[in-house]
Amino acid sequence: MKIGLKGKIISAMLAIGALPLSLGMFFAYQQGTAQLETVIGASFEALSTETAGKIDMVVSEEIARHAQFVSNSLLISLVRDQLVTQNARYHTLDDAGVANLLDSTEQRWAAGVGQVVRDITGGQVADLLRRFISSVQAGASLGGGGSTHALFITDARGALLASINRYPNYSNGRTPWWQYAFDGGRGKVRLSDVSLDPKLNEYVILLQTPIMDLADTNVLGIVHRVYDANDYFGPHIYPTRFGESGHVMLVDSEGIVISCPILPTGASVDDRELVRASTVGHPGWVKAGSDGHGGDETSILGFAPLVGLNRMTSALGTRQWHTMTWQASEELFAPMNQLLLWTAFAGVFAMVLMSGLGYYAASRIVTPIRRLQDSALRIAQGELHEPIVINTGDEIEQLANDFNSMNDQLQKAFSGLEQKVEEKTREVVHLKEYNEKILMSVPDLIVIMTEDGTIEYVNLAFEDLVGLKSADVVGKNFFDVLPGDKEGIEQVRGEIKRLSCGNENGRHAESMAPHRSAAVGLLMSDPLDPSREERQPDRHSRELTIAEKILQCECFRVIMPGEGTERIGLAMRDMTEHRHLQEELIRAEKLAGLGTLTAGIAHELNNPLYGVMGLAEIIRDNDDPENDRKHAGDIVAHSRHMSSVIKNFEGYVRKGDADELVPVDINQKLDDSFKMAGMGMVSNDIQLERHYGSVPPVIAKPDEIQQVFVNIIKNGMQAMDGKGLLRLSSASEDGTVTVSIHDAGSGIPKEYVSRLFDPFFTTKAQGEGTGLGLTIVYKIVKKYGGDIHFDTEEKNGTKFVITFPAGAVKHVM
Repeated sequence: MKIGLKGKIISAMLAIGALPLSLGMFFAYQQGTAQLETVIGASFEALSTETAGKIDMVVSEEIARHAQFVSNSLLISLVRDQLVTQNARYHTLDDAGVANLLDSTEQRWAAGVGQVVRDITGGQVADLLRRFISSVQAGASLGGGGSTHALFITDARGALLASINRYPNYSNGRTPWWQYAFDGGRGKVRLSDVSLDPKLNEYVILLQTPIMDLADTNVLGIVHRVYDANDYFGPHIYPTRFGESGHVMLVDSEGIVISCPILPTGASVDDRELVRASTVGHPGWVKAGSDGHGGDETSILGFAPLVGLNRMTSALGTRQWHTMTWQASEELFAPMNQLLLWTAFAGVFAMVLMSGLGYYAASRIVTPIRRLQDSALRIAQGELHEPIVINTGDEIEQLANDFNSMNDQLQKAFSGLEQKVEEKTREVVHLKEYNEKILMSVPDLIVIMTEDGTIEYVNLAFEDLVGLKSADVVGKNFFDVLPGDKEGIEQVRGEIKRLSCGNENGRHAESMAPHRSAAVGLLMSDPLDPSREERQPDRHSRELTIAEKILQCECFRVIMPGEGTERIGLAMRDMTEHRHLQEELIRAEKLAGLGTLTAGIAHELNNPLYGVMGLAEIIRDNDDPENDRKHAGDIVAHSRHMSSVIKNFEGYVRKGDADELVPVDINQKLDDSFKMAGMGMVSNDIQLERHYGSVPPVIAKPDEIQQVFVNIIKNGMQAMDGKGLLRLSSASEDGTVTVSIHDAGSGIPKEYVSRLFDPFFTTKAQGEGTGLGLTIVYKIVKKYGGDIHFDTEEKNGTKFVITFPAGAVKHVM
């Protein structure tokens, strides 16, 4: 759909206003978003830091309280002696004995044997442990009895001394957590990583404190306390909530959740990049590609380490603890989305305002322009007879005045134009009819067709050939209406196809003007002139037999004026009578030399005839049979020689059939032609030098090939005055047979070289030659697709080189 001028003006104003407005709104939104993200991130960082400090303090107090309990004088007084006594029993046993003792007691503990259970869970130490748990539960909000799953004491071999319940195993010496706390007898306070307890199926934290001897050098036993991780930290993590989803969570350095209002304890934060970015040694905030809670929305998270606790875990080699503050993306970015919404609303309002202003401005501009447009249309139709009146006081008013001036000038200029157009139209019609009559009067057949063979024009000569009128053949395919044999039609089709594809001489015919018809240049030349073919190298000419007529066809291109398209032109000239005359001319030239040949033949026949007569008289008068047989043999030899002479003469003068194309032995024809040419020489002292190669036969008429050789050899003998060296040679290469005839005569003068093949040109005296010999030689060679040229040097002889294509041919031109 085309946009009018008003629409373009409005669009331009919107585009000009929208670009800076959009950029301003974009940068404002980006700046506001960045500042809002900074504020949110700083708030989350502060909340994480505050929560981390609180939990750090609570855990430190819990560790201190546990250490104070372990160092309680009452507990020490009760436990130390029992540990010394229980550890002493291992001194009298070897390792196997110790193992048997621990395994047997483990079995009784696991089976619930009353004495073992009562000693461990019902003694004074166990009661003291229970009172400690009760005091903690009553006096503290964190770490109460509800979060403690177990509190027990083990000796120096990891065996139970006392426990508040039956949670622990009796023998723990092989467990990593006991061995780490025992530390080879040196002992250390240990806070474990969060791990899943298989008995409880809950995530727990283990706090271990060693009980030392009086010298404080060796570990007598270890106090173990097992906490439920979520119950222990939940009271300080869960209350910190904001908004619908905002909360703080406690994780370790591997991303394992210790306590979180949303994620279960022990869950893992999947985004490892987020874990690495938030579990560092300093507080901060990060904008992440996920929310750390299984979602892939962009989110902002604040984080902070538990500095005091992490110092201890770093020394122990356990994981460090960190707090993370998070809020759901849709809730977190709600202010940003609100900012975007208001920004978009302001942009739409500004665009609507600019559209209104643009419409008003466009109306002020377009209305007078449309009046100019309507006036221009009326000027084009010749209907504007009054001036255009526009009062805008600007360039549009000036343009209207220019329109008025142009209209006045056009009316003056077009006043006599219609009459001139009519005159030119009559001239064009007359010229077309004139050219049409010329083409229809041309005796040659002319056809114009498209490249696929569809006929567009034929002249009267073509109508006579096919027996149809122009209206009956125009629009039909040329090859459907063309009479003639199949081979001829296919050759014409091949010529047109090659011309369409530009396979011969490229596109040379594109420069031919349309008025260069095929008849011009094809007819205006001597049909006997051999140079005619060299003067028209750019024509695509063929001789074809169609409807028992020999037609010379030429294809050419026609560029249609005003269209830029091309057509194929075909001009055909009836050469049937011309070809018959040419055949008779060749025969007449042969007969012209019969007078000279007759004397030579008489000489050739008289000598053996006298010999036959003499031998016959000897036989008649001789009575010796042996001599008679010898003389009879001589008579037969003389008779055969005379028969050969007569046979060669007969073959030379016989008229050939146009269809008698047979394989011709070139070497044999050279020998026969030498004998035939020598018959006409009064003095024949020619030395013959042969250099014949193994050449394939040439498909032709034998008498025409012999006529070529006879004419050239006879000319050479005459040039040498019947004596001298004559060289005949033949060779074959790349499918071509090459014949060389080299005489030792006086050569050809330079002024005659260019006219050597011209018809009726001769250097002999009147009555000695017709001047057609070499012309006919040239025609015959070209007829079989061959070529002929010569090299001559005065007083050093002349060398003719003739080439023929070897093998069979389908058509002879």
